[in-house]
Amino acid sequence: MREIIIEHEARQTVESNATFLTLLDEWLERKKSAIRLNSWESYKYYCDKHIIPYFEKIDLPIREITPRHIQRYIDTHYKGGLSANTLKKHMAVVHGVMQDALRFNIIPYDPSERVTLPKLERHRGKAYTVEQAKELLQATQDEPIRPAIMLGLFLGLRRSEVLGLRWQDVDFKSDTVKIRNTVVKMKTLIEHEKTKSSASKRDLHLMPELKKYLVALKAQQAEYKRLMGQGYHDNGHVCVWQDGTAFLPDYISHRFTALLKKCDLPPIRFHELRHTAGSILIDKGISAKQVQEYLGHEQISTTLDIYTHLTTEGKKQAASVLDDVLKLDAC
Repeated sequence: MREIIIEHEARQTVESNATFLTLLDEWLERKKSAIRLNSWESYKYYCDKHIIPYFEKIDLPIREITPRHIQRYIDTHYKGGLSANTLKKHMAVVHGVMQDALRFNIIPYDPSERVTLPKLERHRGKAYTVEQAKELLQATQDEPIRPAIMLGLFLGLRRSEVLGLRWQDVDFKSDTVKIRNTVVKMKTLIEHEKTKSSASKRDLHLMPELKKYLVALKAQQAEYKRLMGQGYHDNGHVCVWQDGTAFLPDYISHRFTALLKKCDLPPIRFHELRHTAGSILIDKGISAKQVQEYLGHEQISTTLDIYTHLTTEGKKQAASVLDDVLKLDAC
């Protein structure tokens, strides 16, 4: 025991004054080459905006930071308006730094493991009815983001998948659409030659209505390219401006919100077009397993948890079944 204590104290004296912020810089630098750039930029944003200002005020060596310091961070920011989901992401950063300090024998234990996070707020996604979805399609015929809306509704694609879809992934002969590419943005716009997960990499059937639209869209883009010549930005993507420039992710979201307001439709996020597709499929009797594969969920539990809520019509049908089974015969 004496040998262990001596060894521990010797290591402690080497970096006894190491601060949380010094180790945070080192942690961020290591993470930069280990994760996707947009994920790293998210971490950097949390640090610059919230974590660094808080720990600058504490100004203590990391070995003197207690669970109470970190709990105060959580409680203060939660009262200040940050969600439980956001604070969980912040704690992933703090925990990562503390685990490094523990591994390097700078601290005897990880104080971030002894705090309590607020209860996670489960987001219940909204979905349009079939009638509302049709109204949206009718109202967006002349919209620049109509291709994105069509892909979101008909194929249930994520925003990153919509923006990453290339013409080379659309096969009009075999009527298939290959989901292989994504476009994401935090500070930097990044195109990935891969999807969110292995399950997200999928081949979908190109139905007649969407095929007719995409054939016309491709012909229109070819005409723009002919007219503009070298001024056309031919990047091969499906969702582009008239000059071939790709849409930015933020523009799709902001334009979609403004469009719904203009059309007097209930507000939903662009991602909830995907939710609408899943909900309609479930409501029309498509199995959860089929919907899982169509939407590219890794776990069927995700599909069951998010997309199997009953619509008003579904509730009526369920009530009708119970009424038929349980009603007493007339005397």
